[in-house]
Amino acid sequence: MKRIFLILAACLMTSAGVLTLRHSHVLTGGTAGLSLSLSYLFHSSFAIIFFLINIPFYIFSLIRMGIKFTLSTVFAVTVLTLFTGADHWLPPVSVSPLAGAICGGALIGFGLSLMFYHQASLGGANILALFLQKRCGWNPGAVNFLFDFGVVLAGIFSVGLLKGLFSLVSIAVTGLIIGIFKNKIKGSCSLNPALLQKHHNRPVTGSVIIILSARAERIFHMFTGWKTEGIQRYRIRWERVGMLKRRLEFCFLYMMLIGAYVIWFFPVSRLEFYGGLLCYASIILFSIYSLILENRTSQHTLLWIHILVFFPIAGYLFYLFSGQLYEKGKLFRSKRTYNREKLRTIFDMEQTPDLSGLKGNQKRFFQYSIKASHMNINTKSRLKVLKNGDETFPELFEALRSAASFIHIEYYMFKSDMLGHKMMDIMMEKARQGVEVRFLFDAAGSLKLAGKDIKKLKRAGVNIVPFLPLKYGFFNQKFNFRNHRKIVIVDGKTGFVGGLNVGKEYIGKDQNVGFWRDTHMKVEGEIVQTLHSIFMLDWEYVSDEVLIDQKAYSRPVPAESGGVYQVVPTGPDMKERMSDLYYAMIAAAESSVWIATPYFVPNEPIRTALKEAAARGVRVRVMVPETNDGFLTQYATRSYFPELLREGIEVYSYQKGFMHQKVLITDGNLASVGTANMDMRSFQLNFEVNVFFTDQKAIKDLEAHYLEDMRESEKISPVRFYKRTLWERTKESFARLFSGVL
Repeated sequence: MKRIFLILAACLMTSAGVLTLRHSHVLTGGTAGLSLSLSYLFHSSFAIIFFLINIPFYIFSLIRMGIKFTLSTVFAVTVLTLFTGADHWLPPVSVSPLAGAICGGALIGFGLSLMFYHQASLGGANILALFLQKRCGWNPGAVNFLFDFGVVLAGIFSVGLLKGLFSLVSIAVTGLIIGIFKNKIKGSCSLNPALLQKHHNRPVTGSVIIILSARAERIFHMFTGWKTEGIQRYRIRWERVGMLKRRLEFCFLYMMLIGAYVIWFFPVSRLEFYGGLLCYASIILFSIYSLILENRTSQHTLLWIHILVFFPIAGYLFYLFSGQLYEKGKLFRSKRTYNREKLRTIFDMEQTPDLSGLKGNQKRFFQYSIKASHMNINTKSRLKVLKNGDETFPELFEALRSAASFIHIEYYMFKSDMLGHKMMDIMMEKARQGVEVRFLFDAAGSLKLAGKDIKKLKRAGVNIVPFLPLKYGFFNQKFNFRNHRKIVIVDGKTGFVGGLNVGKEYIGKDQNVGFWRDTHMKVEGEIVQTLHSIFMLDWEYVSDEVLIDQKAYSRPVPAESGGVYQVVPTGPDMKERMSDLYYAMIAAAESSVWIATPYFVPNEPIRTALKEAAARGVRVRVMVPETNDGFLTQYATRSYFPELLREGIEVYSYQKGFMHQKVLITDGNLASVGTANMDMRSFQLNFEVNVFFTDQKAIKDLEAHYLEDMRESEKISPVRFYKRTLWERTKESFARLFSGVL
């Protein structure tokens, strides 16, 4: 029972550290306590156990904070272990106390220069405390307390008065607890393994003291639920509860891994084994109960219950990272609420738009889309279809060079290559001329945007911000939700939107990719204001700079009308899905449905709409590239061909190169062009934006381009396709298993 209590207590404190999402004193207190417990109980090396237990946290630190913070953590732990001599295999380092004090002070400064409350400052504080205990007889726990007190005082100026006061209160409570034990066990209340060797016959007491001497202010921060990024003014209570649940789930995972490690590598009694099994069963039952409360479809719920029950630990890990992607979109509920309020303020949605001049399928679609998306329609606008990068980038660069007031750019993928540098040169040139340049890029899609180029842009005056940096989204899984939008706004008069990112492959200059087929659009008139509002809401979410209320950025510039236009953003921050709008277009079609998409992984409603349209006599065509940019996407796409071909739907495989356009045309009078693919990721996970329009000139251009692409494509023959090899069918079936995240 002593061993069970010891391990559970240390795991509990380590989990508290995980809950705070920081490698703080709390986390280190738990891991050190667990390491000491295992080393005493099983006569193992403290340093080796401590290092192994901290490996996952080094990885998390690398993902969240970068290599310099991770190296500082490893360095601090290593130096601390050396100086305390806590390892049975490793003698204490023979240095003078003064050298230890200097080393400790240097580590403290190093930690403070990187980030308050970091491992480096922790290691330095303990070495300094050890020096003062040896030299002056001071209590190391008191030294650590005073050090923390000073750091928190300094931190008030960086984290704010209210959070600083909560930190001080938690430190005071911790100090009070330390004071209770101070007189009972001399000097043992510090996180100092060397001193705890005096109590090798009392490992439980030693571990409890380590836990009590750890800082607790991060836990207070966790319960207050303050957000350190994004729109703080509009954070709601539901998100705090959801985030706490998410952190608990990772604590459960950590406890599972530690339990498996102990049971696998160390002898345990029958009572301990069944105790661990009971703990695991409780976690699984909690997860199943939470899953049931989400009210998913019965098929999905039963599937994940089976995975959780019959695949120990691995099933739980897969559930955390794949089974909750749909529900985790609620992490953006505050952004969704705020977006809707702002858009209603900008656009008068109380007036019923006049749709009397539209044809049957057009009228049915816009009646639905206006109600579903809560986005207004524009008429005093015009649109120009741009085919491939050869037409798009000259128009784009010309518009950027003509900017007089501001340039707002939002891209999923932006690379530091010859095309990217050309565009960056224009941005820097305009910024030096006094034009306001704001650049929002997705942190995952733009991994090849070099850090040195980001610094150059900032020095030139470009305001550049990443969307959801990966290092901040590991635990709450926000890294799965990417900004796939491609928007450029120049002076509020001209806008660009479509499928083209910025990279040399988009102009056919990448030999590994070859010819690149894509569709982009240049828009003018009132539609620019609607498109601009989407950029401004995204910009505010990541930078906290409010642009949408400023009249300078919200002045519509009418243009000669070419039809009816509607800009619709979708994603985790919006209630509607792009799949619902695609479904409405297909269901309203009377004669033809033409689809061109690089990734065809449709959900069941889209497949049903296509088959139902074909059954009504509508001519349905689907065009996809012959060679895709990923194994899973290519073969998952092909896995849907049989059911399409059985219904008489024409499927074309584009042969000339990689086709990346996202185009949907129905009845030759209604079209959609934008950033959303016809796959689950665009439907559920990504931030997307499409334009739906009736502009006949633009639609005629799209139809002409589609017919040209058909001549570069091969029509899939049902007979020949059904004769494909068993190996091909196996790859298709395997890839289809991952449809939910493709």
